[in-house]
Parts: sequence; structure tokens; C-alpha cells
Amino acid sequence: MNYRMIKITLLITGFMALSVWGSDSISLNQKYTLTPEQTITNIEIKTIRPIANYQIETGSNSMPFKMMSKMVLGGYVSPDQIESITNSLSENNRLGFFQSWHVGLYPIPKLLETQSGNKISLKQVKFINESFGAANFTKDAFGLLFRGNTSYLGKEINTGNNRLRTFAQQGIRLDFEKNSITWGLQVHQITNYNSLETNNFSVYSSIIGDSIAMRGSLYSQSSKPNENAGWGAQLNFSFYKRIGSAVFFGGFENLGINQLNNLQTIYRGVQFENSSIDPVNWVDAEVVNIVPLNLAISDLVGSKWFKNSRDTLIKDLGFDTITQRGSFITPVHLFAQYHKNLTSNSKSGFKWFNVRLDYRYLWGYLPKLSTTWNYKFSTKGALNNLNVLGGLSFGGFDTWDLNAGVLWYTNPINLKFQLTGIESFIAPSSQHGGGMQFTLLYPFY
Repeated sequence: MNYRMIKITLLITGFMALSVWGSDSISLNQKYTLTPEQTITNIEIKTIRPIANYQIETGSNSMPFKMMSKMVLGGYVSPDQIESITNSLSENNRLGFFQSWHVGLYPIPKLLETQSGNKISLKQVKFINESFGAANFTKDAFGLLFRGNTSYLGKEINTGNNRLRTFAQQGIRLDFEKNSITWGLQVHQITNYNSLETNNFSVYSSIIGDSIAMRGSLYSQSSKPNENAGWGAQLNFSFYKRIGSAVFFGGFENLGINQLNNLQTIYRGVQFENSSIDPVNWVDAEVVNIVPLNLAISDLVGSKWFKNSRDTLIKDLGFDTITQRGSFITPVHLFAQYHKNLTSNSKSGFKWFNVRLDYRYLWGYLPKLSTTWNYKFSTKGALNNLNVLGGLSFGGFDTWDLNAGVLWYTNPINLKFQLTGIESFIAPSSQHGGGMQFTLLYPFY
């Protein structure tokens, strides 16, 4: 159970080390006020649809990028560096990731018509694959996980309350539009689910390292490997409104319920109801002394300790096991954006800017405020339609990010590539991750 916690935690921080996050923006022609997905192509107004998109949002308020990179890519991290990172953490820390890719199967404009003649279009059919992960953890829990208990011999370390959840889903999304309003439905299959939580958890290690005493409550939930974990359905809605040469739009995505089946749960000091996967009550659990056999002091470190002693821990801690089913609210995404054109006739210079607010219903995710500027250089040839993006964002899983990207209008494919968290590559010992978005768009009609 504890070994599973280590693997899941390493997975989350691994995503954070290798990935970066970005946010959507409107692409508007400098001479006209258009909808969020329209531009001018050969003087004819055409609607651009994304045909493929990959996006990652990741971050932490405390975990340095350098540490996460070493964990994933390999490399030596000295005990002094681990101690320095541990000491730099706050008492309560957060980290998380959101990863999504989708492919637009086909757009069907003007597919449906109401009897009154008002047209309702099936905007697009998408295949979507998404994964989510979030955790809140204490400074002492990090220290025990990455330094082992040999640094705490003869001491009691209070890891407190920690929680972690990861899951992935894939499915089909249908988006309809009428005038300035878009709405849709997504149905999906949950491919895996993991959750772990501790409450008032503490560990005491003997002075010679031959035994430990544990106190507190915890549980771990996992879906069965290679089996469907459940299903879900979600609603999506957005609208836009023109304000002079600007556009405001907002809405929500992924509002719904996920139903889980056949969760394998191991727990101690926790009370559950049959219809709920969340604890209804934490019960004070008595102290349990564990004496591992045939283990040297060097084995009582990090993953070695939990891996070699897992069966002993489960047996001596008095875990109960059950199979559960239940539901949880999906990580709804709320967003609002104001987009303003800056120039109309010039062929170069600042073209537009936007201000955007995002929130995802995930542990440790704070409201994210971001702004983006678009600048076009005076160039010729293949780079004539290249636009450079820059901006700042605050919040989300991270604390702040410096952003950059490009918009390249080719014929006929349009390309968008955006990075955030550039400061993490400049100062990896003090910054906490970033994100990426890559989108291919095509003017269908």
C-alpha cells in the first residue's frame, strides 16, 4: 500500500518535470470583430476548427523543477540537496497535473435545422483522452518519503494529513452551436483510478533502527489493472459576446459525475458507507509496533523500506480490505476571457492581447489569472504569417509562470504552440514546473 503511494507520487512529479502548461486564446483578424474561432482567409470569412490538440497543465507551489527532473531522467541528488529541498517546503504543499489530447473526427456544419428555420450545427465530434492528478502533502511526509526514516532515528515524525488522487478517462464529445452559444455532451470510460489519504499519521523510529511505531489512519483505493474502472458523463457550455472591437467569452467544461466500480480498498481507522468512496468518519487507530526481520539499517530508506516491508506493514497494521463502488464530481473547468484587438492596418506590431481566468475543480488548484500578447514581425516569405506570443500567469497548480509561443498561419493548416514555465528552465533549483499546448487548426468553411 505504501509502495503504491510512492509510485503514484513519483508518477505525478514525473509529469511535472517533463511537461508544461498553456491556455486557449482567441485568434482575431486585426480589421474585424469575429467569433472566437474565426479569421480572414483570402478575404472570405472561414471558421477554423481544431483538428488535433495536446495540452498539459502541471505545477507545484514548492517542488523544484531540478528535483523533479532528476527523479524522472535520472541523476544523483545528494542527501544535502534532499535536506535543503525538505527544509524549503512549507508545512502544507500541493502539486498536480492535467493532461489532455483530442482529435476532431469531423465537423458537420448545418447538420440540424429547427422547424422555425434557426440553424443548429453539430460543431464537431471529438475523441478525447484525459488524465488528472492532484496531491496535498506535508513537509514531514516528503521528508519521510525521500530521506527515509534513518534521518529520524530516535524521533517521532508527524506526517499529518495527506491526500492524493489520479485517474484517466477516454470518450466521445459532441459539440453543438447556435449563433453565439455552444453546448455539448461527453460520455467516457474511466480507464484507471487511484487514491490515497492519511489522517493524523505519525511514525516513530527506534534509536538503532530495528523497529518503528505507527499511529493514525489511512486508506488506499485502486481500480483493477486492465479492467474498466467505471464510466461518466459531462456537460459543456460556452458563449461569446462582441464588445466593440473586443470579444468576451466564458463557460464551463467537464461538469458531471463519474461512477466507479470494483475499487479495491485497503484501510485502517476509516469508516465508509457502501454507496460512497469517500470516508464518512476517521477513527483514532492505536499505535502499532513493527519489527522488520532481516533488514539492515541501509534498507530502512525510502522505497526500500516500504517495498521490503509492505507485507509486514499490511499484516501488523491491521488493515481491512473491501470492494467499493461510488461516484465523485468530475473536475469541472470554469473559464472566462476578454480579448482586445490593438491594431487594424499595420502589417506588424502588437496585434491583440487577452486576459483570462481559469479554475479546475482539483485538489491544490488555485484560480489561474493569465494574460497573453500577440506580436507580428515585419517579415516576408514563409514567416510572413508568423505571430509571436508572450505573457504571464499566476495560480493554477503553480505559483507564477512566464509564457511564450507562436501562431503560424500557413496554407491551409494553422499551427499554435505555446509554452509556460520558461523560468523553470532558467532557474530549475527554485522554480516549480510549467506547461505546453500544441494545436493544429483547419478552415473548413
